[in-house]
Amino acid sequence: MNLFLRKSWRLAGLVFPISYLFLNKHQELIFLGSILCIELIVEFSRFLNPSLNRFFLNIFKHIIKEKEKKSISSTGVMLSVIFLCFLLFKKEIAIIAVSFSIVGDAFSALIGKRWGVFKIKSKSLEGSLGFFLSSLIIGFMLNVFLVLPISLIIWAALIATLVEFFTPTFLNDNITVPFLTALSLRFMT
Repeated sequence: MNLFLRKSWRLAGLVFPISYLFLNKHQELIFLGSILCIELIVEFSRFLNPSLNRFFLNIFKHIIKEKEKKSISSTGVMLSVIFLCFLLFKKEIAIIAVSFSIVGDAFSALIGKRWGVFKIKSKSLEGSLGFFLSSLIIGFMLNVFLVLPISLIIWAALIATLVEFFTPTFLNDNITVPFLTALSLRFMT
């Protein structure tokens, strides 16, 4: 697995919060739901057909983790989480929470892998700083369209960073970060 390619693939998920800036909830859920359905059909089909699974794994060999070879990929999980966040939360909250999860995850992994020195369990403080700063940057960029209080963007970035850092390894931070960030924002607005 190539971490840079994997995180680049993850960053492609920004197409959903960005498209949601210009679509209403119904339109975005149809767009995302269609892609999610295709993804889930492919995921379950590859488990039923070994040759399809080998083909799938060969195409995505540079971005798939070993544990995903026998379970649903993180792409399927990510798309499902994005869909649920968009369904359950206000547009502005969902866009921020999902964007922080996508961007923060990518930059925390890349920075932590390259420059991570101060480690606590499997996380590094440098990676967490990368998560926080990249979340702030994407939050400020998105805020051109969302017009949220700057203090809310800062608090949301901090909450997302802390959730990512403290999520135990037996839980999936691709689920905890967007949901707990969105829940926090919901109570803060």
